[in-house]
Parts: sequence; structure tokens; C-alpha cells
Amino acid sequence: MKADKNDLGPKTRIWEDPHIFDVNRRPMTATAVRYQDRAEALSDKVSNQYLSLNGPWRFDWLPSMTEESDDFFRQDYDDKSWSDIEVPGVWQLQGYGNPNYRDTGLPPGIDEKHPLRIDPQQNSLGRYRKKLLVM
Repeated sequence: MKADKNDLGPKTRIWEDPHIFDVNRRPMTATAVRYQDRAEALSDKVSNQYLSLNGPWRFDWLPSMTEESDDFFRQDYDDKSWSDIEVPGVWQLQGYGNPNYRDTGLPPGIDEKHPLRIDPQQNSLGRYRKKLLVM
């Protein structure tokens, strides 16, 4: 279910609603690459119309969600104090926060009427930025 965080009401924080699993995310699509012609498509060359988003991105890690800034997506936002991080990657394995992994399943019987409460002081947040020139 997609939702706008403004539609949740004053008491429900977006990360506490078990029905919301993404916000402001584009629909998933199959990967397709355009080529100039059939010969180029059959060659081993990378198309000049392909842009990989892998590589270094600007990254800001916040230890809790209470510090969230809503305007970091603006083009004029100053991210000079941010670090670089490798994408794709796991920020906990690149020096941010603590990796928490379970080798068993989730607790049984989560009640949707009383979902687990997430302490915003214990839930870190990572923000990414990358400048692209698309022609």
C-alpha cells in the first residue's frame, strides 16, 4: 500500500503503520536498455543510452528518526557535511549504525490491531543524494 505521510493523521507515524511499506517510490519495472541498432545490442559494448546508478552517493546517517529533515531532496539543499557511501550496499556494513540480523523467523502472531511499536530513538535513518545529468 502506498500512502502520503500527510494522510496518516497526527497520532500515527509513518513507520508505525504496518500497511505502509513504501513512500514516494516509483513502481517497479523490468530492466530494459536501449541501443542504437541491432548490431550494438548484440555486441558486448554498454549502450551510450545506459546510466548505472551504482557507485558513490552522498549519504547522511541519522541515529534516530526524530531528527528527520523533510527538505533534503531539494536541489539547493547543502549536503557538504554528508559522507560518500557505495551504492548498492548496506550502510551498517559500511560503518553506520549496528547490523541487526535474525537467523530465525519473525515472532508469530503479530496482531494488526496492536502492531509492534517502534521506538524512534532506536530506529536509524539513512538519506541518499546523487546528482545526475540526463540528456
